[in-house]
Amino acid sequence: MNKIINHIIQTAQTQPNEVFLENSVQKVSWREFFEQFEQKLGNFRFIQKNEIIAIATEQGINSVQLILSIWAKGGIAMPINPNSNTHEIERKLQKVACEKIIVATKIPDLDENFQQIIISDLEKTNRNSEIMLTESENALILFTSGSTNESKAVIFTFENLLASANSFIEYFNANSSDSWLLSLPIFHIGGFMIIFRTILAKSTLFFPLQIQNKAILEAIGKFKPSFISVVNPTLSFLEKSDFTKYQNLKGIFAGGGPITENTISEMIEKGIPVFKVYGSTETTSMITILSPKDFINKKKSAGNHFANVKIFISDESEIVVEAKQIARYFEEENREQKFYTNDIGKIDEDGFLFIEGRISEFIISGGVNINLNKIEKVIKNCKQIKDCAVLGISDNYWGEKLVAVLEIEDRFEMELLQKILIENLDKWEIPKELIIINELPKTELGKIDKKSLKQLF
Repeated sequence: MNKIINHIIQTAQTQPNEVFLENSVQKVSWREFFEQFEQKLGNFRFIQKNEIIAIATEQGINSVQLILSIWAKGGIAMPINPNSNTHEIERKLQKVACEKIIVATKIPDLDENFQQIIISDLEKTNRNSEIMLTESENALILFTSGSTNESKAVIFTFENLLASANSFIEYFNANSSDSWLLSLPIFHIGGFMIIFRTILAKSTLFFPLQIQNKAILEAIGKFKPSFISVVNPTLSFLEKSDFTKYQNLKGIFAGGGPITENTISEMIEKGIPVFKVYGSTETTSMITILSPKDFINKKKSAGNHFANVKIFISDESEIVVEAKQIARYFEEENREQKFYTNDIGKIDEDGFLFIEGRISEFIISGGVNINLNKIEKVIKNCKQIKDCAVLGISDNYWGEKLVAVLEIEDRFEMELLQKILIENLDKWEIPKELIIINELPKTELGKIDKKSLKQLF
């Protein structure tokens, strides 16, 4: 039997009346969840062992049931963004040879070679079901964010998911008295692991009305969760809100891209426990953590690694991770439990990791190596800049030309920015062009979509 399904059964027996899932209108106990799960499992006979089943529905209580039902039948779950356009959905299905997709309503222009399964048909009671079925080594497929290159399919084993979740649970001693807010989309690893940790820790999972800043803030006030995970734009929104009354929080985990140290400092000073974390899809979410206590002296650090993770720096200064939670790309036959992150970094004498940029954020312009991340940080020091992205654009003269794309405040003064650039950068690091746009394109997780930006040139 699948270990996770067995875990659900045991929890339903040992704490049947404790709340497992809750949204604004519904509470579901562990026993109720298992009973509903058991009654509906017969509707999932269409799943073959090791078959990939895509899920393109709005996330909620049903999402948890869908994922676990797929696992109980030996299938591999693949949550994807239901708001993606048809072309993107088809690309992802074709990428992994997935033939079946669960949807809320039929996608009218989806290629007929893909079988669409309506979620309402899976909600019917069907007591002629079997719980103890086959187990698959592989559990999940998700796609990388694709902020700089085309997104890649990553396949996770149950071992990957268990190793990642257990490292977190052990660090915080998380248990049945704790609760989590599903504050990130489950078609990204950060959101998916919130569900997985909740199940393993026998905790409660709360659902906000939407994965939007205002709804997340309202859900924190209503449910008072122990743990939430956020990306930088959400953290900035929370810092500006009346956040001091939510004292039930044991941790806010901030990751998914560069985090503003000033924002974290402000929140920690208010007594809000913000933990800076670092990880990726390929590492099955977070692999390092910086506590509020350590933040005081190590503000720019990504933290120290979890107990079951090893991190070292290659001769080329690339961060390399070794752990059981290292997943593989779908097209790979296998992967050693070692991942070259494409991040440049160092480890200090106390064992804390510092990330200095992406290898892809270094370009050669006029024969000189230039760190794009460094230039972005300098530009963001100008208070009249909302956000920015620095790109290397192909150029016949320079090889790659430095271009900064800016999102500005109303009272922006170009002369002030130019003064900051001259005072803080070498001559060859100053962008050749400064371009102002209304709004920088973002990925689903709030990262600047540099791939889309480059298409403008």
